[in-house]
Amino acid sequence: MENLNRYFAFLSERPELFINRGSLKIISRREDLEAFEQQQHCKLGVIYESKYHILLVDLVEDEQGRRFAYDRLISPNSYNGVVMIPFEGEKYALLRQFRHASREYELEFPRGFSEPDLSAEENARKEIREELGTEVLEIRHEGAILSDSGLSGGRIEIYSASVTDVQPSVGHEGIESVLWVTENELIRLICDNKVRDCFTIAAFAKYRMNRETGVSNV
Repeated sequence: MENLNRYFAFLSERPELFINRGSLKIISRREDLEAFEQQQHCKLGVIYESKYHILLVDLVEDEQGRRFAYDRLISPNSYNGVVMIPFEGEKYALLRQFRHASREYELEFPRGFSEPDLSAEENARKEIREELGTEVLEIRHEGAILSDSGLSGGRIEIYSASVTDVQPSVGHEGIESVLWVTENELIRLICDNKVRDCFTIAAFAKYRMNRETGVSNV
């Protein structure tokens, strides 16, 4: 029952993730979880844990009293990751990067998982350094998004970053090259499904709306 032992330890460590609000109530009585596992021949609790993800399977109850298992991905840290919008002048840097999940090359903005000892801004600067081989000249917080609210509640923090002298880290995490594009070229790549990464599309949309409305997230 290690999965349940770790679950209740995690509940004590991060109680804010188990607050009951809204229409789905988390059942946290151990006897109920054990009974559900036996009846449904399934596992609840912490099913998998790594440096970047914790896969939780909660027992939840809806407003009609029906109970069912519900998966969610949790970050071990206070935020889930960062995505950066690197620009030089009027052009934006997209990485051409091989992604294991899709088994294809993708065009996308640099991004990274959260790091336990770094703030989101410090992590953004680190990712620029590691993936583009340069330092950030100026940085601006553009807000946050949820990558998939049906699976993960972790925030992805968005930053725009002025850069220069980019030297992409070819071979690092599947990076092949950098493509510099204008705003109109990026929009066309999105429309043509050549940029399909949700982090990139959502971050770019937030960035444009901030500029058009004059909203500041600093």
